[in-house]
Amino acid sequence: MNFQGTLISSAQYPARVGYKEEWVTQVNDWREAGPFLRKEELPDGYDLSLTVVRALPVEKKNLYIVGGKKMDRRLLASLVLPAGMRALLYRNLDPSFSTALLLDSNDTLPECRPF
Repeated sequence: MNFQGTLISSAQYPARVGYKEEWVTQVNDWREAGPFLRKEELPDGYDLSLTVVRALPVEKKNLYIVGGKKMDRRLLASLVLPAGMRALLYRNLDPSFSTALLLDSNDTLPECRPF
């Protein structure tokens, strides 16, 4: 992205090149911000990503670099957990609870209810 938040390259959605991502320019200092979860727009819908942003000064302006990792069961399978423990991921991007979107590293979980 350039200094105005205009997308200049996109691996996950090349057709968005040239569009503005104004949320990137609204943070004063990305060095202070850690990774965060983000609802990512894709050509066929939306997905959940773990995203990080860094700003590189170029001729008194910032060049924003945005990178992310898709949050899915492959990510869970890559985690090294203590014996007897499992990690769960709730990928719901909407306010209502959906058991189909609660995942472990193998598959969706049967009959889960919110607390």
